Amino acid sequence: MQIKKIILITLITINIVVANTNNKEIKSSYADLIESLESLNSKESLFYLAAIYMKGMPEKDKDGKIIEKNIEKSIDLYKRSAELGNPKSYAALGYLFYESPEVKKNTQKAKEYFLKAYKLGEYRVATELAKISFLEDKKVDEGMKYLLTAAKKGSSSAQLMLSVIYKAGILNSDKCAIKDEIGIYQDKYLVPPTEPLSELYLTMACTNQNASDSVRKFCKENTYKDEEKQK
Repeated sequence: MQIKKIILITLITINIVVANTNNKEIKSSYADLIESLESLNSKESLFYLAAIYMKGMPEKDKDGKIIEKNIEKSIDLYKRSAELGNPKSYAALGYLFYESPEVKKNTQKAKEYFLKAYKLGEYRVATELAKISFLEDKKVDEGMKYLLTAAKKGSSSAQLMLSVIYKAGILNSDKCAIKDEIGIYQDKYLVPPTEPLSELYLTMACTNQNASDSVRKFCKENTYKDEEKQK
């Protein structure tokens, strides 16, 4: 039964994506597609349906209908999918409440959703949890813990963020003006710059076979710049 569900969801999604990509008229009706996804009531089908309502479908189907963008409905569908155990839906909700210009920002709610996604193995949200820990909660140790765990689990975004952090370090703004007896700034860094670690995590990110598109782009541009410097 689960295999049949996955096949059906895949076929429906391909139908939608191909039509969008080629800007052709949809051969099916949106009403049928929505009804099919709703009737499955699985964490995958509700996630896809939420994504559809998040952007809308401006291309007309065979009946001349479109799907209008509906953020509230999308959020509701993401919540239903998340309640069925979909970490991607928890992540989507986190991004919406933390970064979306169309949803009132709620950092606490975003963090709760990110944490649920993270605990279910969606380690790419570690970068968002780290941002909240660093910037909102002022808990550097907590943020680093999220990143280090996610990097170990294979998250390319966490690996890249660690590379950047270890390149420059994280200053301790409260103590950077305190000198010891020989004039050395003590506790200047909460996370000191460590070039070998920066290089290590950059290599991990850029050789990660599951790297995200944004990480691949960064690595490509960074490698290009390094090659130019060597010429």
